[in-house]
Amino acid sequence: MNIDNRSSQFWNWFNSNKAKYEYTLANLNSLHQSEIDEAMNVFEEKLHVYNENIWFRMGGEKPYDLLITAEGNIEEFDAVIALVNSAHTIENWKIIPFIQARDISKFNYRLDDFVLTEKDVFFTYMENPCGGNGSYLETMFYVSDKKFINDDAFKSSIIRIAETALGEYDFAKIIGCIDVEKVSNIYSEHKSEILPIYKLKDISESIKNKLRE
Repeated sequence: MNIDNRSSQFWNWFNSNKAKYEYTLANLNSLHQSEIDEAMNVFEEKLHVYNENIWFRMGGEKPYDLLITAEGNIEEFDAVIALVNSAHTIENWKIIPFIQARDISKFNYRLDDFVLTEKDVFFTYMENPCGGNGSYLETMFYVSDKKFINDDAFKSSIIRIAETALGEYDFAKIIGCIDVEKVSNIYSEHKSEILPIYKLKDISESIKNKLRE
């Protein structure tokens, strides 16, 4: 079965069953968790018939949000775009491609036993105008010493914050080098260039404007 047939099959199924999901979202507080899980598991199974490497999020109030995501896997971006573009208009639903950017000028990101805020995370960058290695910004992320933890889970959390600032698509397409260090590890020549994490969106938009020129 080709991709067009799989996408049509998926949306035909969803149109026939969307009332169930509208009811589920409208009654999340009264339904048993097992009922919610069953509905979402069926949706995931149907979505994975189309492509087993893409995922979804749904929620909100009417019109409900249905977000299709590749979870940052750039190799599956075309599959997400193709599926969303084939949806057309579905009554009571907004079909959204990719995790969207959010304002992080103020945020509280809770980890195991403490909270990171916009005052704890910084970055430096270097432009890569040719898009070498498939990206346009080479970045380094920094965390204030008192909040820094040197493990992969912590670094993944910092990357998730940066992805939230840009959204799934722009983060994957624009950001290149990714690492996380203590603020005190910044070489002296970079100290004047350090920026708060919420400025990452501005830098990304500047790059995108240059690419349009």
